[in-house]
Amino acid sequence: HNTCDTLNVKNNARPNRPLLVGAYYRHCNATDVIPFIDKFSNDISSKTLKKADVIITGDFNICLMKSTHCNDSLYFLNTIIANYYEIMIFKPTRIQYYKDSLQIRSATLLDQIMSNLFSHSCKSGNLTYPDSALIPLL
Repeated sequence: HNTCDTLNVKNNARPNRPLLVGAYYRHCNATDVIPFIDKFSNDISSKTLKKADVIITGDFNICLMKSTHCNDSLYFLNTIIANYYEIMIFKPTRIQYYKDSLQIRSATLLDQIMSNLFSHSCKSGNLTYPDSALIPLL
């Protein structure tokens, strides 16, 4: 069964180098991490994407903060880098606190924006809302 949803949009305002925007959602209960990463690698290494400016965003449900000690996370990070994409989000996108405390219970980096727009000046980051455990991306 399908454990990932994707949406892709192409903007041909510049026909010699179109802008492609992709959005991914890997279901949080999905256990097929390596097959997903292999499919993702095939997606981002396609000849069509190599000839375009690309922005990919999504909730991948693979925590990049664990890449120093989790093989699946490291494999995902290496897949992104090996295909010449730049990671745009470096801080946790979900922080949970202990009840009635400012002590952090957990912090994860499951959401990501990546691009191959090295020649453009791009700004990105996390927006914070005090009453939410989820942190929107910018």
